[in-house]
Amino acid sequence: MTPTDWTVQSLLVILVWSVSWTGQAQVSMAAPPTELLAAQASDRAAPVRKHAFPEPRVAVRPAAKLEYSTTVDCNSPSFWDGDAYYVFNSHEAPHRARGQDLFHLEKLENCTFDNTVNGGRWIEAVIKVPNGPLYGWYHFEPKGLCPGKGLTAAEIGAARSEDNGLTWKDLGIVLAPAKDSLRCKSKNGTVAGGHGDYCVVLDREEQNLYIYYSNYSAPLAEQGVNVARMAWHDRDAPVGKVKKWYRGEYQEPGLGGRMSPLLPAKVDFVEHDPDSFWGPSIHWNTYLNCYVMLLNHGQGHNYRQEGIYISYNHELARPTDWTTPKKILDGTPYAEHVGRGHSRELSAKEKIHIRKWYPAIQGLPDIHGTDKLAGRTARFFLNASSEYEIEFTKEAK
Repeated sequence: MTPTDWTVQSLLVILVWSVSWTGQAQVSMAAPPTELLAAQASDRAAPVRKHAFPEPRVAVRPAAKLEYSTTVDCNSPSFWDGDAYYVFNSHEAPHRARGQDLFHLEKLENCTFDNTVNGGRWIEAVIKVPNGPLYGWYHFEPKGLCPGKGLTAAEIGAARSEDNGLTWKDLGIVLAPAKDSLRCKSKNGTVAGGHGDYCVVLDREEQNLYIYYSNYSAPLAEQGVNVARMAWHDRDAPVGKVKKWYRGEYQEPGLGGRMSPLLPAKVDFVEHDPDSFWGPSIHWNTYLNCYVMLLNHGQGHNYRQEGIYISYNHELARPTDWTTPKKILDGTPYAEHVGRGHSRELSAKEKIHIRKWYPAIQGLPDIHGTDKLAGRTARFFLNASSEYEIEFTKEAK
């Protein structure tokens, strides 16, 4: 991978960030910030997109730290019901916080399902029906698939709640790989296959639901970021109704069907050093009038974070229309991610490097923003915390 040249400029900033042709960040100290601009970022090789359009500039600037009150190991979906704001955080089990808005959340509550399963469930997406139920989608990691190895193969399930997510009725698994795709000889230390680490978005016409998910199952040609679709009217009986994108159409069954990734993996996930985009998070941006997708780029053992990338699209239904992902923030070696970064206070230079996963946007309260709706400025989260705002600026036509 050879990134294109990009720069980061700022006026009166605490961190002056410039990035060379090799993509290495250099940081120096200055006066307190007014703005930190991350202009055109580096490209990563990806399939040629059919419908390019002028892309915005992305500004990432330090902000007062905002942190959820529990461990987060996935996307954190949110919604509004009237003037009440809700957000879900999950790590093997989901929790719900509620409050006046994102900045004023009350005590966390444990969520429960109407059944028990042999494994953990992470709620990664929710959609609220006005004056009606809340629908959710969970990442399920079954235990015991590869005895003695601690490997799993995730599946994606659906659920419905009548009390805004405190209790859930399990509607069943809707996305899963072929049953013969499990690979217990995996060297990556985490997965032996599976579908997971996803987001769910309802189109603006409220006709179809799109699930953008990560596929870790064989063959390599189908690994990476994929998409599936379901008619919104099937939401109460979703099992068997989801269709995977394959060779230009939504035609393959959600359970076991074949896939054509919009962002294919470069190195197989069963290897010691996989190389792929994963964990998409998508929101509709009211300022840009398009969809924005944030992505992890795992490159190395156990999903070492090489960087955070961004892509744009006007139509959820057209996966080939997503723009080529561009890097907006660098990553760090995995040893730093699990070691130094968590054992002591970080320097200003180190903080500019990312040690976390699950990049996501949370829109601001003035537009009733959520993880699926944001405007020109929003909070930028990684796992449980936000130390940055993100701002978009349209390029002049």
